[in-house]
Amino acid sequence: MTGIEVMGVAFSNYVRAVRMALEEKGVPYTLTPCRPHTAEIDAIHPLGKIPCLKHGDFTLCESKAIATYVDRGFPGIALFPAEAKAAALVEQWVSLENTTLIPHFQTYMACYFFPRTADGEPDPAAVTAAAEPVAAQLKMLDRVLTGKSFLAADVFSYADINLLTVLAYLRDLPESGAVIADSPALVAYLDTHSQRASFVATLPPPTSELLLMTRAMVRERMAKAS
Repeated sequence: MTGIEVMGVAFSNYVRAVRMALEEKGVPYTLTPCRPHTAEIDAIHPLGKIPCLKHGDFTLCESKAIATYVDRGFPGIALFPAEAKAAALVEQWVSLENTTLIPHFQTYMACYFFPRTADGEPDPAAVTAAAEPVAAQLKMLDRVLTGKSFLAADVFSYADINLLTVLAYLRDLPESGAVIADSPALVAYLDTHSQRASFVATLPPPTSELLLMTRAMVRERMAKAS
């Protein structure tokens, strides 16, 4: 069977989560740049989302499914524990992240990366509205992580990977960054795990560069639509 191909953009938190999983497992892979809703992605994901995976003639979409495939299909560190209670805790937190936390985080992040304004600049009212639930959820995570090194089990797991990839962006944005800076457990958690080889190996471009790039994309799209 040929090697693994990850399809998506490097700055996507979900693409990065898949790449971190592969790095943790020590599995070689190739990242093929693909934006959502392109023909290549639409052929695999029924909703045109990234990331997607190819492994020989096997294709797969959705980051959690991809991470599970990688974890079960290759030797190395277990990203989803085998023991029932530990496994359930990891699944619990991945579910909370994907259904509640990350959607709120992404709504807030979109105010900066993909603003829906005529001039392509963030709308202060939208930022304020989106930042409120994010602040509450970050404070909740700070309480949960107090006295702990890992979110779900007593070892590093996919629940940590899935969270770290989005916390890294939140740390760089004004409102969420201020909340994180005032959250000692979150600061320690980020400082510790940002030194992991998998985190370093998958670093996207700096947030300042991404903001310029994504806002230029927004302005270009708006110009074409007008």
